[in-house]
Amino acid sequence: MCRWPFTRGTDSSGPFGIGILSRIPILRSESIPYAGLGSGRELIDLSSADSKVRTSRYFVVLATVALADARFTIGNTHFPWTPDGSASDDQREACDRLIGLLGERPVVLCGDFNAPRGGEIFSRLAAHWRDNIPARYTSSIDPNLHGAGPLPLMVDAAFSTDHYRVRNVAMHEGVSDHCAITADIFVRPADGRS
Repeated sequence: MCRWPFTRGTDSSGPFGIGILSRIPILRSESIPYAGLGSGRELIDLSSADSKVRTSRYFVVLATVALADARFTIGNTHFPWTPDGSASDDQREACDRLIGLLGERPVVLCGDFNAPRGGEIFSRLAAHWRDNIPARYTSSIDPNLHGAGPLPLMVDAAFSTDHYRVRNVAMHEGVSDHCAITADIFVRPADGRS
């Protein structure tokens, strides 16, 4: 998505972005840009919160796999950040563009949306795609690994279109500064039955 100014222990920049790993062979992959592309800069500017967002590039990565004659398209993204979790114009624009680019494409869309559940941006996304994280989870921030400590913010998601059933969703601490999300995903039959 961009180049981070300094890699640990050096004076050089290093890549910063997202990806998808799969044990199942990936049949097709795409990387679709949807925000932060106007700066033309390769190197992210960390001099302010505003410059950080404006010089980052935001993509959604999609991977399609096949298992038992069913095709699954999984997406991953890291959405524009705001310092206090409130909605910004950059997030609104990114939200509209992401929804417009993915349209009604069958997808399970995961990632760090940097927008708390119940807030404007998360609600807009959840109005378009199903929010599959159970309500009992009120934070996706790992209380032990996140630099700010425990925060009551559910900012990570596993959204899906009606083409998929997502079950047994769980969050796991101890992996990164945000909790890992696991789930079982099923393709809905053409007749729409669960």
